[in-house]
Amino acid sequence: MLAFLALFPAVLALTTPFQQPFSLPKDPDARRKLIPPHIDAFIREQQAYWNSSGLAVAVVRRSGLDEPRHSPEDEWDVEFGSYGVARADGTPVSPDTLFAIASDSKLFTAVGVGLLVKNESLRAARGTELRWDTKVKDVLGSEWGLMDEDMENGATLQDMLSHRTGMPRHDLSGFARKGGLVEM
Repeated sequence: MLAFLALFPAVLALTTPFQQPFSLPKDPDARRKLIPPHIDAFIREQQAYWNSSGLAVAVVRRSGLDEPRHSPEDEWDVEFGSYGVARADGTPVSPDTLFAIASDSKLFTAVGVGLLVKNESLRAARGTELRWDTKVKDVLGSEWGLMDEDMENGATLQDMLSHRTGMPRHDLSGFARKGGLVEM
């Protein structure tokens, strides 16, 4: 199974080669290539169409797809594709280039919290189960605080992920302020 990361959502909404059934090439050398030439060409076309200065793609596939069964110890094949420029000075995009993804980060945060909730080894290490209704103050301790004491004591992980804490929006937090970090 292929997982394409860091492609902007609009591309995925188009009729694309990604919507076609995936089959492995018969040529063993081509099998090792996770971003085949037609996908690479498609990404470049979309980059030009959307006038994108740069993007990065990561493709992850479980090794040994020829084998009928997989085990948790299976290895993974990973390939990165980097397209365009990352900075005005012409620095090219690399697999390590950081992108501002705005609200798309909410998905990654929710998935990360979900993995922590499901992680039984974390439960053993903490001595208590982490649940969606776990109080934030029980996880963050003295690092956590709100102006409203009731909300500070009652906010849960689910409240945080559902924007029910009363914390303000931070739409303008990415802009420089005369007062520096303190003002931000």
